[in-house]
Amino acid sequence: MLPKRMVLVQMNNNCMFCPDPLGKSFIYDVGHLLGYITCEKCKDLCKQKADEFTNSIEYGRVRHLKNKDLKIKRSNNTIEEGWKLHYPIIRIVEGIEFVQCNHFENQLEKWCRIDTIIELNNDF
Repeated sequence: MLPKRMVLVQMNNNCMFCPDPLGKSFIYDVGHLLGYITCEKCKDLCKQKADEFTNSIEYGRVRHLKNKDLKIKRSNNTIEEGWKLHYPIIRIVEGIEFVQCNHFENQLEKWCRIDTIIELNNDF
């Protein structure tokens, strides 16, 4: 189960894990305004799913590069440094995995091929 965007969330009688939640709802934040919402009785399952996301799904095969300065290949085929992984959800298009990268200083963002990121940043 993937996290959902945690904006304007109903905070009572709301749970991603059971059909009939009652009472207060709680958010387990995984970053980037994403998270899980749970009722009291599903808190343990919620934490388990959030941990699974963080430890095995988040950023896919490049999770070891989180918070590192990266080299990426721009659309014009030049290699540029100073990029970081930005959004933890992987996009797969026609079998090719992409992750969103940002160059915060230049205020740029780009969906980058994961295979290319690994190739260019194999020293990490």
